[in-house]
Amino acid sequence: MSGAFDPIRIRRLSLANRLVMAPVKTGYGNSAGEVTQRHLDFYARRAQGGVGLIIPEPMYVHPSGRELPTQIGIHEDRLVDSLRRLTEVIHWHGAKVAAHLNHAGRMANPKAASPPLLSASAVACPAVGVVPQAIPREGIFTVVGWFREAARRAREAGFDAVELQFGHGYLVSQFLSPLVNRRGDEYGGDLAGRFRFAGELLLGVRDAVGPDFPVICRVSGREYVANGLTLGDSCEVARRLEALSADALHVGGGTACETPAWFFQHMALPRGEFLRTAAVIKHAVSIPVIAVGRMGDPELIKAALAEGKADLVALGRPLVADPFFPSKMMGGAYDAIRYCAACLDGCLGRVKAGEGLRCAINPNVGREGEPGPHRAVRRRRVLVIGGGPAGMEAALTAAARGHHVELFEARNELGGQAGLAAVPPHKEGSLAITDSLAAAVSRAKIPVHTGARVSVDDLIKGCPDAVIVATGAEPIVPAIPGLAEFGYSTGHQVLRGEAEVGSRVLVIGGGMVGMEVAEFLATQGRAVTVVEMLPEVAGDMEPIGRALLLRRLRALPVTLLTGTTVKGISAEEILADRGDEEFHLAPVDTVVVAAGTRPVDELSRGLHDLEIEVHVIGDAQRPRRIFDAIHEGYAVGCRV
Repeated sequence: MSGAFDPIRIRRLSLANRLVMAPVKTGYGNSAGEVTQRHLDFYARRAQGGVGLIIPEPMYVHPSGRELPTQIGIHEDRLVDSLRRLTEVIHWHGAKVAAHLNHAGRMANPKAASPPLLSASAVACPAVGVVPQAIPREGIFTVVGWFREAARRAREAGFDAVELQFGHGYLVSQFLSPLVNRRGDEYGGDLAGRFRFAGELLLGVRDAVGPDFPVICRVSGREYVANGLTLGDSCEVARRLEALSADALHVGGGTACETPAWFFQHMALPRGEFLRTAAVIKHAVSIPVIAVGRMGDPELIKAALAEGKADLVALGRPLVADPFFPSKMMGGAYDAIRYCAACLDGCLGRVKAGEGLRCAINPNVGREGEPGPHRAVRRRRVLVIGGGPAGMEAALTAAARGHHVELFEARNELGGQAGLAAVPPHKEGSLAITDSLAAAVSRAKIPVHTGARVSVDDLIKGCPDAVIVATGAEPIVPAIPGLAEFGYSTGHQVLRGEAEVGSRVLVIGGGMVGMEVAEFLATQGRAVTVVEMLPEVAGDMEPIGRALLLRRLRALPVTLLTGTTVKGISAEEILADRGDEEFHLAPVDTVVVAAGTRPVDELSRGLHDLEIEVHVIGDAQRPRRIFDAIHEGYAVGCRV
C-alpha cells in the first residue's frame, strides 16, 4: 500500500511524493521557441504548491512537429540556456522536472510547423486535414536523431528526466497504431514491426543520456477508435519498452485526431477510465506506472495508490485550477481546493484562441507574475448582490483585500444560474465550480444572506462604500402569437424541477440551454422537437462538448429543426417558417422557451443617482460564460 505523499524513485530520481504535474499546453511562448517569463511564473507557482515532479508542456524536437506557434522548443542548442532558467526556477521551489519530448507528426499545426507534415503513412489527421508525408525508411535515423539531441539538451539544461511521447496520436503512436500505420516495410505490419521505430528511438535516447538518467515513456492504453491501438496492444508495447530500459510509463489514452474527447478528458466522459487501463498495464510490467486523466479528486488518488492501480498519479488541469492542490490534500483541507470542472473553456479554448492558458475557475492563471489582490489601504463596506460565480468571486477577492463584505442572494442557496449547469446529463462536473466557490465563501466567513431580495432602499440603509451588482440574467420570452395563451415554461424552470412537462415537448431555441434541456427531457422518455432560427444548433457550446451532445442526441427521440422560426402556437397546431416555406408541426403538450437571456439589473441606476459606487458584473452586465463571470468578479474585487 502506497500513499500520495510517500517518496518514490524512478531510476536515480528520488521524488518526495507521488503526485506529478502532467504536461499541459500553455501557449505562453514566442516564435523562437524560447521559455518566457510567463512560463517561469506559471511553473514556479505549481512547484510552490507541493507537487513532486513537474512535466512542463510538450517541447518540439523539430520544427516539422510543432503544434503551436507559441510552443517551447528543444530543437536547437541555442535554447539550452532558456530551458535552464525553467529547470532552475522549478528546482528553487522544491520540485523535480522532466522534459516532455514530442513530435506531433500528422497532428502538427500546418500554420506553425515547417513543411512537410510527417507520419508513419500518408493518412491525414481529421482535425488537421493535411495529408502527411510518410517518413521514408532512410529518414527514420534522422528522426531518431532529433529525439537523441533533444534528450541531450534536456540533460544539459538541468532536467531530472525526460519523457518521450509515445501515445495520444503523436508521431511515435502513429507508427504503433494500425489505424495510421499502413507501411509495407519493417516499420509496419504486425505489432513487432510497428513497434520498431519506438524501440529504436528509445535506445537512441538512452544512448544520448546515459544509463543512469531516467527515461519515462508516455503511452496510450487505448485509442478508443475502430482499428486503433487496443489495450492488449498497449500491454505488449509496455513490456517491450521495459525490456529496452524505459524507467516508468505514463498511461493516458485517446488521440487528438480521432477521439479528442478522450484525449482532452471532457467532463461528459466517465471518470477514472484511464486509471483502469493504467492498472491493467501495471500488471504487465514491473517499472512504475503513472496514471492520468481527471484524477483531481483526493479520494480517487488515495484509492488508486492504496489499491496498487498505479505508482504515481499525474494531474494536469487540476493543478492549473489550483496549484496548491498537493499541499491542501496533504493537510487534509479538501474543501479548500478549487476543483477543475473539465469544461475545457479556459484551458483548451483559450489556448486555441491564441490567448494562452487560462482557467474558468482560477482567474490568476497566466497572470502569476502580476500583483495579486493587494491589501486595501482603507477597509470599506462592500455589499455584493447576487450569489452566482461572479458575485462569489467578487466577494472572495474583496474580502481577501481586507474589506468588510456581505453577500446577498435571492434564492435559498448560492450558485445562481450556474448551479443549473450540472443538472443535464453528463454535466455533473460543473458542480466543481459553484461548490468550490461556495466552500471558499464559507471558509472566508463572509456573511451570506440567502432568500434575500434587496431593493435600493435596503442598500441605502446598509450604508455601503461600494455595491457590486451580480444579479445575473433572466430568460427572454419571444413574442410569438398564442404562446402566452398556450402556456410555457422556461428552460431554467425545467432544470430546476419547477415545471410540469408532458410527453410531447417543443423547445424554442437551440442554443446550449435548449439543447441540454432537450437531452434532459428525452432521456426521461419524452419526444422533443427543437426549433432554432440559426443554421446550426448549440453554436454557443465548447466544440468537443457540442460534438458529444449531438452524438448522444442521435440515439434519443429528439428532432432538430434549424433555420426555422415558430410563427404561432395553439392547442390545435404550431405554425413554423423555414425561409419562404410555412408548415405545421405536430401538436405538443408542453412548450419550453430557451431563446437566450437578458441582464437583470434593477439596482445600479438608482445607486448611481445617489452617487454610491456601483459595479455591474457577470450576466447582469451581459450574458456570457462562467469564465467571464468569475474573471470579472475577480477584477472588480481587486478594484473596490
